[in-house]
Amino acid sequence: MAVTIRDVAKRAGVSISTVSAVINGTKYVSPKLRRRVEEAIEELGYIPSLIGRALSSQRSSMVAYIIPTISNPFFSSMIKTVEQNVFASGLGLLVCPTEEEEEKARRYEAFLVGAHVDGVLISPLSSRPLEEQCRPFLDRDIPVVVLAGSRTTPHVDAVVLDDASGMRRLTQYLVQLGHRRVAFFGRKRSVTSAGRLAAVREVLADAGLELRDDWVVEAPRHARYLPSHETYRQAKALLGREDRPTAVLCHNDAVAVGVLQACYDLGLRVPDDVSVTGFDDTLASVTSPPLTTLRVPIEDMAERATGILLDRIAQEKEQYRHAERIVHWFEPELVVRASTGAPEGTSR
Repeated sequence: MAVTIRDVAKRAGVSISTVSAVINGTKYVSPKLRRRVEEAIEELGYIPSLIGRALSSQRSSMVAYIIPTISNPFFSSMIKTVEQNVFASGLGLLVCPTEEEEEKARRYEAFLVGAHVDGVLISPLSSRPLEEQCRPFLDRDIPVVVLAGSRTTPHVDAVVLDDASGMRRLTQYLVQLGHRRVAFFGRKRSVTSAGRLAAVREVLADAGLELRDDWVVEAPRHARYLPSHETYRQAKALLGREDRPTAVLCHNDAVAVGVLQACYDLGLRVPDDVSVTGFDDTLASVTSPPLTTLRVPIEDMAERATGILLDRIAQEKEQYRHAERIVHWFEPELVVRASTGAPEGTSR
């Protein structure tokens, strides 16, 4: 039979309310009584009910992190740093991968509200307005912090990336190498991808160049990044043409993996025949050849966002409601590796 709080109170010779106060820290308990309660808990092996605590205190000692997918190494790296910081604070972490499904995201939102989570980190879905994703928590004064992406919304703390600045820098680098035929591999229905594509077009236009419509490839959001899947097939179709581009900018490192595989299977040399770039630096150092990419400071962003959230959780609700929101921007860093070079016939 499971040990109850009543059993602990009986063993310690105190009231149930005293045991509850020791467990939840809701009121002062003298050191002598606290020791008696703690000894009784240890002797009986009592495990407090998180559900019961959440119902009574409207707090669960849990933080949630809503992410688009767990399969992308970018978000796996984010989870690792978030979990370390949350655990060090004495809280637990719930990871909620939506797999870019809006209905799944809404069900997670309802579940987390009902579970009385103490706070929420959101790496938002591209297909939904950011305010809509934050609203279920804002309406209940549950602290929420946006982590990653480049979107912000009023009244919400955010730790975000200057995507456009990074992609402009990467595109300018390719133009300086002498590339005039540039393609872009992005994701369908992705606000992030659309923003990066706009930055590419801007730089090419400034250089008097045009990004051909048939050189803009948008893979489905659920496409995997290995041979036989969509990114690979589309890359092989484009790069197998006689009028292929000399450089390919990719939405992220994972997309670039499919492009590199297509180049290999077509017998194209990287970077002699085609230069390939990534974005995020999660896989770039282990590809062949190593990818030129934009390094995202994942650990720094995750630590900053988690720190903001934990500070908000510690605030009183009234203080949180009226606090000025924090928006912290990070810059990606251009990392040049062996996957890029001047196109054949062009000197550096």
